[in-house]
Amino acid sequence: MIVKKKVSELLNEDTIILRDKVGGWREAVELAGELLVNAGAVESRYVNRMVKMVEMYGSYIVLGNGVAIPHARPEDGVCKIGLSLVILKTPTCFLGREDCPVDILFGIAAVDNTSHQSVMSGLVTMLDDKSFLNKIRKATNIEDILCLIEETESEGT
Repeated sequence: MIVKKKVSELLNEDTIILRDKVGGWREAVELAGELLVNAGAVESRYVNRMVKMVEMYGSYIVLGNGVAIPHARPEDGVCKIGLSLVILKTPTCFLGREDCPVDILFGIAAVDNTSHQSVMSGLVTMLDDKSFLNKIRKATNIEDILCLIEETESEGT
């Protein structure tokens, strides 16, 4: 049985961080991973693997529109499905994607190849909405971000 999760069910005050800037893409990915570790979704080795995946396979996690979704494989230390959100005031560039600076990172952890599909579906809907992206970039606190995500999800149902 597949359990359908919403983005709003996985994000909370402890899984979102707003930062002015980071020292590069690696630090941004590590921040997204640390939030997953703190939420109990992954083991600390998962964070290292997230970085290694970018080093090995390039910046495939950069989707465009300033968004990236760093992740690793379930066997790299996933304990449960998880999601984190890092929002940067000053974007960072990933290797080979200097043309697409990233200021929004959704870290994701999936326990298998299917359990996260409902979350990804919800994320895709949000990330396709330029208005949503503009609002999330202008948000100044985590409570506003959570409300915006909940509103966007309720509009989609």
